Amino acid sequence: MKYGQWLMKMTSVLLVAVLLLTIVPVGLADGEAGADGAVVDTEAEGEDVTDQSEVGTYLTYYTAHAGTARPSDTVIATVENLTGSEKADKQTDTKDDKVGAYVAEDNLWVEWTIEVPTTGVYNMTLDYYALQDSGRDVTFSVKIDGQTPFTEAGVLTLPRLWKDDPNGFKDGEFLRDNTGNDLRPGQIEVFGWQKNAFVDPLGMYSDPYFFYLEAGVHTIRIERIREAALIASVEFSNADALPSYSDYAAKYDSSKKTSGEVLTLQAELATNKNSSTLYALTDHQDAGTTPNDPVDMRLNTIGGSNWTTNGQEITWTVPVKQEGWYTLAFRARQNANQGMISYRTLKVNGEIPFREAVNLEFPYDTDWEVRTVGTVDKPLKLYLKPGDTVTMSATAGALCDVLRTIQQSVLDMNQIYREIIVITGTSPDIYQDYYLEDEIPGLKERFLEQQAILKKTADDIIAVTGKTGSQTSTLLKASEKIGVYATKSYEITANLSEFKSNIESLSSLLLTFGGQPLELDCLYFIPDDAKTPTGRASLWAGLSFEVQKFFGSFFNDYQDGTGGDETINVWVTTGRDQLQIVSSLVTEFTNETGIPVRLALVDTGDTLIQATMAGKGPDVALMVAASYVINLSMRGALVDLSKGDYNIVEDMEALNTTFDPSAWKQFKYIKSKDDQGIYGIPEIQTFPVLFYRTDILEELDLTPPETWDEFYEMLRTLQGRNMNFGMTETSTALPGVSGSIDVFQSLLFQRGTSYYNDTLTATLFDTPEAYDAFEQWAEFYSKYGVARSVDFYNRLRTGDVPIGIASYATYNQLQAAAPELRGLWAMAPTPGTRQEDGTIDNTVAATCNGCMMLTTAEKRGVSENAYKFLSWWTSADVQTRYGNQLEATMGVAARYTPAANEAITEMGWTQAELDVLMGQRANIDAMYSIPGDYMVSRSLTNAVRSALDGDAEPRRALSKYNRDINAEITRKRKEFGLE
Repeated sequence: MKYGQWLMKMTSVLLVAVLLLTIVPVGLADGEAGADGAVVDTEAEGEDVTDQSEVGTYLTYYTAHAGTARPSDTVIATVENLTGSEKADKQTDTKDDKVGAYVAEDNLWVEWTIEVPTTGVYNMTLDYYALQDSGRDVTFSVKIDGQTPFTEAGVLTLPRLWKDDPNGFKDGEFLRDNTGNDLRPGQIEVFGWQKNAFVDPLGMYSDPYFFYLEAGVHTIRIERIREAALIASVEFSNADALPSYSDYAAKYDSSKKTSGEVLTLQAELATNKNSSTLYALTDHQDAGTTPNDPVDMRLNTIGGSNWTTNGQEITWTVPVKQEGWYTLAFRARQNANQGMISYRTLKVNGEIPFREAVNLEFPYDTDWEVRTVGTVDKPLKLYLKPGDTVTMSATAGALCDVLRTIQQSVLDMNQIYREIIVITGTSPDIYQDYYLEDEIPGLKERFLEQQAILKKTADDIIAVTGKTGSQTSTLLKASEKIGVYATKSYEITANLSEFKSNIESLSSLLLTFGGQPLELDCLYFIPDDAKTPTGRASLWAGLSFEVQKFFGSFFNDYQDGTGGDETINVWVTTGRDQLQIVSSLVTEFTNETGIPVRLALVDTGDTLIQATMAGKGPDVALMVAASYVINLSMRGALVDLSKGDYNIVEDMEALNTTFDPSAWKQFKYIKSKDDQGIYGIPEIQTFPVLFYRTDILEELDLTPPETWDEFYEMLRTLQGRNMNFGMTETSTALPGVSGSIDVFQSLLFQRGTSYYNDTLTATLFDTPEAYDAFEQWAEFYSKYGVARSVDFYNRLRTGDVPIGIASYATYNQLQAAAPELRGLWAMAPTPGTRQEDGTIDNTVAATCNGCMMLTTAEKRGVSENAYKFLSWWTSADVQTRYGNQLEATMGVAARYTPAANEAITEMGWTQAELDVLMGQRANIDAMYSIPGDYMVSRSLTNAVRSALDGDAEPRRALSKYNRDINAEITRKRKEFGLE
């Protein structure tokens, strides 16, 4: 090495060492204490980042015990040998003449002592009865000898059983709306005893979770996380090896031939399913799909993108009348995962009949096809008798190993990424050589290992699917790039963002490979002397269908309900699936009250204002942003619900119990002290909480901050490792409005003040409290180095922003789309300001959407009925039912955020999650909506960006733009004749 190179290298090393020893937040001098008076723990700051990314996960547990013996012993703990429970008087209960250990909100845990004869790993199977509750999967935690064996064992789920509501049918067909379209029936629970083992929802393991037990006595505790159930027994065992097809066939009379026509069973008419999301769907594209109609929508398939999660099952009762051998075939379509295969496990009467039934393959194809169990030339026939059931269960099949490999690779590369940014930061100087191969032990070898793993994973996928698709291309591209990093470490700094993007892409593959979509039209039970159907419509039938569909498209009506003088016209912004749920609930309302309702899918934003001003608006609008209330009410387009026959104020005490009082602020139009009206009722209310990576904070010996002083202290540690805090100020989604205005609002609330004076005629931004709050807001970015533009969701995944503030609806995204973080993140209340009495005020700003009645209803004489509808729709019971059906239909990604206090507790949260949400919900507030308030967010954005990007001091910037705000408020008040 030349002297110049050696000198440059040593200088870089020394600089890094000095930085790690003396790092302080931006704006603090060396040795200066932070805002809380604390100084940097230089010894802690100099610690190496250790690999703890997957400590405690099942992946680690599985790797450690995968080679352990699987004994043939069976150990069963029954009700008779219960050894403890939280409440001694609530240990057991009985259902269907069977006794079970009672686990519910009023008896949180039960416990057994078992004796294991042989050391090994065992699957845990529960014989359980899901009791009436909120209708979600039963969720337990399992502890063995007082310890949770792996992270996932803290949240283990068991399914309920569901079926279509019989009231949704007439003469064996789905009920239809007034436009002739099929109405999807509701899902009702089938109560009964079930036996299931705990399985991985992502399908990373072909077998259920196993538990390592040494020979001897053990204590088993099962604790309620969500829902209530009875547990008749807990069994530890290992399943016997499945027979081959030839062994299966030998058990039955081979001469039992069957004859007759092919028996067709419509797949959407399932007997039951273990997920309420497995409801009937519509295929309106293919004339061969039955039943079908070229104009009206028919519910004629099941599954699709709703049938993707490992363990989701659909069961049908076979239509055979004659006992004997049948070929089973499916008219199926897998057109979601291009180039991939979806797998299903076949069961007969709840049991897998033979090995070949474990992984039935359904390759990608844009068209419907008929797939036979076995092959058309050599089918694997089933011996069936009347009353038997067949079940299809989603499984990851041959991709289990691939999923585990990718998950481990993502964790390992995220760890490498975090080690790199400790040295380079997230935006390294591309012209500087950081000598990463010297600073990070084994970096080259670790990259070469990852390169080989990803290359082999791509090869394994190609071997399984027989194709090179976009997924394998992602793996090969990442492998190639990582190989470059291994040999040319200086390439890392120039392509660090690309490295991070590759990790994110690999994380997304977990959803792609773990998801197993499959849509079924019908099942064919084919006797010995019948031929397998083609499943295709004739050429003439197909042409006729397309022609009728084309002409029928000119007359499609996207409104639901009947017109008429007594009908309430309701506009709602939502999707077709959501509208179906609203429609089914509204049908109940009409049946109960006799009040007809006509629903329409319409943009209830600008379209609502334009239509209303043109005299063509609805009677009622649902799911409207609160900002539109003022726009419409000050123009005389909304009905004041605090006056007349529908005096909501008389019910305000009850309504303040139903909703948080802060929710009403955004639906009030205050003309003067004596002239105030309420023009809407809250539906949705969201507020921010802290999201954080539990593994990384544990690694750094940090806990979520309770106060802003603790926040500053945490920030030192994070920034000492070139990590940061998520508090997005600028975003591409809404570039004209600061993304952290709600943080400024929260700081105002925590100082005991707000936006406006008591008469709502001017702001309070010229007060000391406002100046202090604004300055603190600006200094988060200018002095303390919080990143202004952060994709918090993705950077939480990579770990370089392991904690941040976001709407609690972010939970849905993380739960549904970040599978690699299962068990590695949590929520906490936001930081607060310590008061003089020592208490902490962590009040945050909440936002609402709501519903309203327009003056059209009064003009048409339906205002009384419209108010009854609004009162019904916003009741806690209906909001709970809507939220539960929404999640049942669309999954956790669509979890509802209701404004009703009671409804939020029924949205499927675990008790720990609910404790955080309700704790934060007890400390929320909101700003009034006033004429001209659009200028507030615009001017605050300009003010904070002027303070950050320009040369204005924060107080001067706020003072300058405050004049614009007050001028606009005054102008709008004059325009509308207000005092």
